Amino acid sequence: MAQLFLFTGENEFALQAEKRRWIKEFAEKHRSENLSRLEDVGLKFRDFLDEISVAPFIAEKRLVLISGVPVFSREEMQAIDKHAHEACVIAFFDSHPDKRLSGVKELLKIANVKEFTVLTGKTLHLWVASVLNELGASITDDAKQKLLELVGEDQMLLAEELKKLSLYANKRSIEAADVELLVLPSDEKEVWTMTNLLAAGKTKEALAFVHGQLALGTSPHSLWPILLWMLENLVIVTSSVREAKQTNPAKIAQYGVPFPSARTLLPLAQKVDPKKLRVFLQTTVAADMDLKTGGYRATAEAPEELIALIDRFIVQCGRLT
Repeated sequence: MAQLFLFTGENEFALQAEKRRWIKEFAEKHRSENLSRLEDVGLKFRDFLDEISVAPFIAEKRLVLISGVPVFSREEMQAIDKHAHEACVIAFFDSHPDKRLSGVKELLKIANVKEFTVLTGKTLHLWVASVLNELGASITDDAKQKLLELVGEDQMLLAEELKKLSLYANKRSIEAADVELLVLPSDEKEVWTMTNLLAAGKTKEALAFVHGQLALGTSPHSLWPILLWMLENLVIVTSSVREAKQTNPAKIAQYGVPFPSARTLLPLAQKVDPKKLRVFLQTTVAADMDLKTGGYRATAEAPEELIALIDRFIVQCGRLT
């Protein structure tokens, strides 16, 4: 029986850390020559079989590690156990395998699946504490809250910022003033905050957030594409709810919407008025075309008309239900 594993989930940081752990520990115990690393892109099943059928060299185990899930058929996935050497361990690492494919569906059935979810709340705070402990640093509650507000839940960014802050603080506790001085808000955090406010129908708060970002130096030309992207996702989620009768964010994500966005937009999509959404989409597309063809004056020196369009977008979004 082949030892078959699939590591997946939205938490890319934890997923990559697990991959590095497997590689390090396996090489130390069974020697690096018994480790084969493959990429899913262009991988043929015949070549894959050649790798998994090989016996380990002067060791108990051989590891074949695949980044991504190759496009194998259901029958090919079922044949893995038949062809794999009994001492071969096979591990797939893919944060977003295409679960619509028959091969992926079969892999989910036959593999030992471990999912890495995004850390939130108490779990995220405990992880921050563990990182600080490794760095020999500490942080005040106000500073930690400020850091999470600016960076969000991205563990990779948080880890880098914590390293930077600990070096700057130099053995003293990291304070809120340190965070304000050294940490800039991530683009992803801006998207997440704006999407959450708009999805919750908090028009005034969304307007205040946008104008706050503009006051801090954010270009309206960078905010406009974010809004277009959010509207595209809202249309897809709404179509999934109304046409496919789908209310599971994880399954909606298969249509190309990031899982966090699908989860955030779902409540709005379930109560949106389709006619109002259609008008909103037409109005926004027309505005975007006018922006690109000179219908609006929106330069870096004179962004007033683009800012007015952003305000109109937010107000219209708040009236979709």
